[in-house]
Amino acid sequence: MAEMDLKDRLIKILGHDYVVAHHALAYYGKWTAELNATGYTNLRDALSHLRRFFDPALPNSDRAEQLTCAAEHIRRAATEAYQECFELYHDHARESYKQYREECIHKEQTLGYSGTFDHEHIIAELKRLRKELKECRRGKDGTDLDSLVERLVPACEDIMALAMLIQQCWQKHNECTGEGPIEPWP
Repeated sequence: MAEMDLKDRLIKILGHDYVVAHHALAYYGKWTAELNATGYTNLRDALSHLRRFFDPALPNSDRAEQLTCAAEHIRRAATEAYQECFELYHDHARESYKQYREECIHKEQTLGYSGTFDHEHIIAELKRLRKELKECRRGKDGTDLDSLVERLVPACEDIMALAMLIQQCWQKHNECTGEGPIEPWP
């Protein structure tokens, strides 16, 4: 690989890919109120590969491999942050909806109101979004980082909207039954 190719790859890794990973980790932090330890570990590992890349004792023939490894760690920092955020909201939405169905539907029918949920829509959305995440995971290898992020961000936003809808329906249920407000999540 020519020296210019290595320089161009290094510029892309530090100038673009790192920024994408940084935004993904900030997104995760914003929506979970936590740091993504896995993501930051991947960034640390990427820096270790970049340090080796600059080591004067490293044979030139091994420098390209160090950039490839650094790029993969940065890619994982970005994609896994979105995936983990998705998983957190998906699990919350699924469990909240399951609990809602078990605890509230009979009460709603007894009290003579319904319509808080379009149950088929909720189930279909949970399945659609889970399938989207699985497809993103399958396409991880060989799919460029920007293409994955373009699919993961809307999936995260959709699952967050669904989780918030479920929370609003719980709130409506509690107002109608006099059970009081629910605790917001997260």
